[in-house]
Amino acid sequence: MADKSSVYTTLVGFAGLTALVPVSRIWYGRVPRNIASPTTLPYLLYRRITSVPENPLAGNPGIDQYRIQFDIYSSTTSGAEAILVQLRAALAGNGYEVLAQDFSEFEPDSERISVDWEFWLSR
Repeated sequence: MADKSSVYTTLVGFAGLTALVPVSRIWYGRVPRNIASPTTLPYLLYRRITSVPENPLAGNPGIDQYRIQFDIYSSTTSGAEAILVQLRAALAGNGYEVLAQDFSEFEPDSERISVDWEFWLSR
């Protein structure tokens, strides 16, 4: 992956993932403000949690270690888990998974799995 926009390209280019989450419901940061509430499930959010430059002894760093959090929202636990399987398959070979957590949301019929991945991305 070359930069964080490559993460989006990887996600929307993986047919197994987009079969479960339409491209129109994969967003960086948060649900866009022009989307009706409650948001139609399922959807996937991702955002940078941290980025740390690989600092060389001389010159500017050309690469950063990124930690990106992916939040999977679905109406069922099994639906969220199926999306997680496809997310892992889409990202395999590009980085590594750090952790995954299950959450029950306050909204009825909404389940969330949050998973963090680390990548080395060019500046």
